[in-house]
Amino acid sequence: MSRDLDAAGQPLQTLYVPADRVTTTTTIEFGAEALRLLDAHAPDAATFESAFGVDAAVAELYRTAGLGARSYTFLELPHMRGFPSYHTDHWDPLLAATQETDLTISVHFGSTGASDMIPPEGGHEGGNNINRITVMGLNSAFALAQLLTSPIFHKFPTLRFALSEGGIGWMPYLLERVDYVWDRHRWYNSINREIPPSSLFRDHIFGCFIADSAGIANRHLIGVDNIMFESDYPHSDSNWPHSRKLLEEVLQDVPDDEARKIAETNARRVFRFPRAGEPSAG
Repeated sequence: MSRDLDAAGQPLQTLYVPADRVTTTTTIEFGAEALRLLDAHAPDAATFESAFGVDAAVAELYRTAGLGARSYTFLELPHMRGFPSYHTDHWDPLLAATQETDLTISVHFGSTGASDMIPPEGGHEGGNNINRITVMGLNSAFALAQLLTSPIFHKFPTLRFALSEGGIGWMPYLLERVDYVWDRHRWYNSINREIPPSSLFRDHIFGCFIADSAGIANRHLIGVDNIMFESDYPHSDSNWPHSRKLLEEVLQDVPDDEARKIAETNARRVFRFPRAGEPSAG
């Protein structure tokens, strides 16, 4: 894998490991140790919480942060897997520890399954997965709406979420729509009435794209500081080993200072990876 990344000019990559399979196929004792080994490379807080409780997840967060972790994975829509939602205080101990350790929460699209609106014939079971893959990014849209209308960013003002692989082309509409709805309906809903949801987006949410010309064309409606490129290696959406070439093509009309942010420096800032010789923000 490292040779493949070197060949593509990608020195670092975020790992997403299906750690939930460990706890469903092993004893608790073995599962805990296996998860700890996985967490050294790809921390997964939701999986640890589901098996051992939120206190254990917090302890594991501190342990992996001490090992140098910059991020951990989490469910995009926890309630879809039977967990409490972002609108509850269930996750507050974990989020408080996340804020304290300055970790970024990486939320991968599809981490809570496919939409219920996809029929069996248009998914894995029917042998035609085009429909499911096409609309999977809308899971990230649902997650973004939940996050922006929940209280978590008001309680934890320095949290960062990276919406991995969900794309960015849909973001301008959703940000406009959530502010429009908030402005008209905030007075009789349980929501902060002073801060528009889109303002929370600027400080807390970062969109990741593989190939998204619509999103790049509308980047200023999203915020250039909130956009990061991703390669998706080694999955089928990846353009490996030509990711850099295709990124260059999609950014050819973008000014150099903006292109550098999208291709590199936003990710360095969000995940606290300074250049050699530069001090870490964390």
